[in-house]
Amino acid sequence: GDGQFNEPPSVATDSSENVYVADNNNHRIQKFTPTDGSGTFSYSDNASEVPCETTIHYRAYATNDEGTVYGQDATFKFPDCPPSPDLALTAKQTSPLPVKANDTLTYDITAKNIGAVSYTGLVGLYITIPANSTYNSLTIKNPNITYQCQDFGPAAGLGAPAFSTYTGNIIGCVENSDEISLPAGGFVKFSLSLTASSDFTPGTEVLHVGGFLESGYEPDTAQIEMAAGGNAPFYDLNINNIVNLVYGQDNDKISDSVENAAPNNGDGNNDGVPDAIQRNVTSLVSPVTNKYVTVVSPDGTSLTNVAIHAEATNGKTNNDTGYDYPFGIISFTLEDVDPGSTNTVSFIQHNPPSTNPNDYTARKHKPTTGDTFSITNEDSLSITQQTIDNQPAIQLAFAIIDGGKLDLDGTADGTIIDPVGLATASSDSELSDTGQNTVLLTLSSITLIIATITSLLRLKSKKSY
Repeated sequence: GDGQFNEPPSVATDSSENVYVADNNNHRIQKFTPTDGSGTFSYSDNASEVPCETTIHYRAYATNDEGTVYGQDATFKFPDCPPSPDLALTAKQTSPLPVKANDTLTYDITAKNIGAVSYTGLVGLYITIPANSTYNSLTIKNPNITYQCQDFGPAAGLGAPAFSTYTGNIIGCVENSDEISLPAGGFVKFSLSLTASSDFTPGTEVLHVGGFLESGYEPDTAQIEMAAGGNAPFYDLNINNIVNLVYGQDNDKISDSVENAAPNNGDGNNDGVPDAIQRNVTSLVSPVTNKYVTVVSPDGTSLTNVAIHAEATNGKTNNDTGYDYPFGIISFTLEDVDPGSTNTVSFIQHNPPSTNPNDYTARKHKPTTGDTFSITNEDSLSITQQTIDNQPAIQLAFAIIDGGKLDLDGTADGTIIDPVGLATASSDSELSDTGQNTVLLTLSSITLIIATITSLLRLKSKKSY
């Protein structure tokens, strides 16, 4: 029919701007008389493997005989990326450097899901072997555990047997069937041991330790700085059982039943993770007020020996004249900190008698010396009003330097001990004023009595005449 052509070989126009189209298959020429107007057309194409949130730009246009271009640019955007797990890793060296042949370096590895959704799957670790390394292989040392290993270097492959040696850029291993579930904020801990076959000599290398997910290795790594030598030592990689150190076990000496009954359904700091399964969060009931207090330390650290004492508890807290402690005084030990490092600790007092931060003063107790003093802005002090689960709270936060003035043991040893409390102006000051008035009243009475006796003596003297 008109306007339908099969492989037209040519198009021509005449002086009246009529259009002639030749049609090979139909052996005919059709004439079209153009008229001004508008129309629509559709165009489709496929794009694959385009990252989410990618913006695509396209242009639709037409050109007339004079070369004028009509059209416009347009864009569309692919949907936003769905929430995903995000594994953040920290590594703490638990043995000193340098080492001799056959000595073992050990590290504690913590992987925390800082993403917005839960992750369920295999979790392990991977090791980056630097290209300029003085060692060139890693050996799976423990023959009693079966591992799945992935070499991301030239010899990539899954399912390598246990007790094998690997070379390449990145080695990743997960123990078979170690499937865990990490909610947002959940963490897993495991350990890593490296054994040198020869002495280390002074030098610096960085060993990257990271998470290994079922879908591939996690790019967020924790860097471990090591001494390395020129004798090409071989480091044996020993992955301890991951499950024994995982998410869900804390060491704060507070029972899970107590922490699970904390405000906000057992999530006293409102971070989305139950306090009972976090090493760095503890909720407990103050014996002074019978109300909950939540203690929070940095990720990767561990709160232990958490307790609340009344003022002037022998060996625990001092008698702080001029101050009252409506919540009691919190004592705790903070472990797994880098020696000499600065760590911010916060204390959330739930349902306080006053929600005005100006009513409170942060006071540090040193029962070993009897010293008590105020924490100041030099320690990044903040006292703020909070609302958790629609209930009022007061939060105290400040920075503690391991071995600094707020650390009770005064030693940069990776452990911080700190009794501290939120104080209010003591009612003792009012009682002192009352006592002073009593003394003045007593003195006035004595003066009055003396004056009376003097008058009587004078009266007697006059009668003796």
